[in-house]
Amino acid sequence: MHLNIFLSFEDEREARENVKREQDEAYRLSLEADRAKREAHEREMAEQFRLEQIRKEQEEEREAIRLSLEQALPPEPKEENAEPVSKLRIRTPSGEFLERRFLASNKLQIVFDFVASKGFPWDEFKLLSTFPRRDLLEKVWLPRPADMCVVA
Repeated sequence: MHLNIFLSFEDEREARENVKREQDEAYRLSLEADRAKREAHEREMAEQFRLEQIRKEQEEEREAIRLSLEQALPPEPKEENAEPVSKLRIRTPSGEFLERRFLASNKLQIVFDFVASKGFPWDEFKLLSTFPRRDLLEKVWLPRPADMCVVA
């Protein structure tokens, strides 16, 4: 009888130890999963921060270039000028129009700089004539539009 009671206590103790081991293992796995989630979240936040910093730097660089171009533009000529003047009307992707007068002797780069100073970098737009509709740079063999003139 004492042996049965002893074995019963031993079985209960062993069962309690098994339950405790299982609980400890489950707790350890839970902590590990929480740590992995936290590390993944921290990595994601760090990557988002890094990408946001890159975006801000690019935006600041674009704005600095835009301001530089705006300040470098020659003053807009008056309509009554000794030199021939062309008035250009440039449609933006939003449908708005940019208008400005240019001297016929101005290089086409000044037109590009004007458009870029309004937030449209010159490598992101085309300069088209309305009639006949054609890309003014399509058949030009120059690497940049800096050496072309606006024709009145």
